[in-house]
Amino acid sequence: MLAFTRRLIALRRNSRALQSGEARLAPVGEQDSVLAFERRTAGETLLCLFELGGGDRRMEIPRGARLVFDVAGARLAQGGLDLPAFGTAILRVDG
Repeated sequence: MLAFTRRLIALRRNSRALQSGEARLAPVGEQDSVLAFERRTAGETLLCLFELGGGDRRMEIPRGARLVFDVAGARLAQGGLDLPAFGTAILRVDG
């Protein structure tokens, strides 16, 4: 738990988008058990995804997105994101 908290604090400390960026809900298609929102500043966009329904999900993600934080083994694979049950993923989106 301590390592998780330290990782999350470090991510926030190094991200203007997480500190003061605009927040808006992001569309996730038909994945009704996934909460998704973006935090955005002029130079940075982060896409935050939370699987709340208890099932594994395969998510389409923006081209060039990079995984910067995950919980429960979220991983990029074949141009998408595998988001496990009750998993979390934070992606840095270019452009």
